[in-house]
Amino acid sequence: MGAKGEAFAKQFEAKVEEATALLEKLSDADWKKTTTAEKWTVAVTAHHIARSYAPVTHIIKTIATGQGRTSPSRCSTR
Repeated sequence: MGAKGEAFAKQFEAKVEEATALLEKLSDADWKKTTTAEKWTVAVTAHHIARSYAPVTHIIKTIATGQGRTSPSRCSTR
């Protein structure tokens, strides 16, 4: 992986670790709280974030290998 890909991967990993550390501290009551914007529970929001990891990883790998940018809709993991 090139320098650009490594930089993206490190940034992404740091954000994943940050989110994980935050989520691990939540109480059962916190998981059931509803967000203001989407009206989702924190649990649903966390699930939504986790589901985005695979497409983002694909985008980083695509850029890192010099294949150019790919739109998120073309990065389906299904």
